[in-house]
Amino acid sequence: MNITSKYSLGDTVFAARITTGTVEEPCPDCLGERRWAAVLPNGEDLEIQCPTCTFGYESRGTVGRHDVSGEVERLTIGSVRLDTLSKTPVEYMCHETGVGSGRIWEESLLYATREEAEAVLPAMIEEKHIALDERRALSCAKKRIDGPGRMAAYYRAQIRVAKKEIARAEAGLAREGR
Repeated sequence: MNITSKYSLGDTVFAARITTGTVEEPCPDCLGERRWAAVLPNGEDLEIQCPTCTFGYESRGTVGRHDVSGEVERLTIGSVRLDTLSKTPVEYMCHETGVGSGRIWEESLLYATREEAEAVLPAMIEEKHIALDERRALSCAKKRIDGPGRMAAYYRAQIRVAKKEIARAEAGLAREGR
């Protein structure tokens, strides 16, 4: 068996990485007012706390949205690991992320040029958005019996996932020339 590595000690490589954060924006259901105007079946007007942006016992008027972006990091190979029993037989450690007790990089995550790494960023960001939307939809599905605000959030997340799947399918058709 002959295993060769794509990169050698001292080589400069580039890695595409996803970064995430949370951005607060006005609640889509109460528009930041923290209250809902409700009308009871007997016609009585009532104000209730917005169930969508309520966290614990407090209505915040905002909801968090995941902010996903990407960056390309320049790395220098400091260690090459070969393991014939692993599903990824060639792995690397880089000086910038620690050699000996740092991050282990699979060969498929490293690129020879910055342009190659930048080319994969949009797909990585889209995958992360889809994963976050699916996780949020699942979370909302578990809570949807808690009130109308949770139902609205659940269906909004489901619509976002469906729109992304449609866009991905349309892009695939465009690539096929249909």
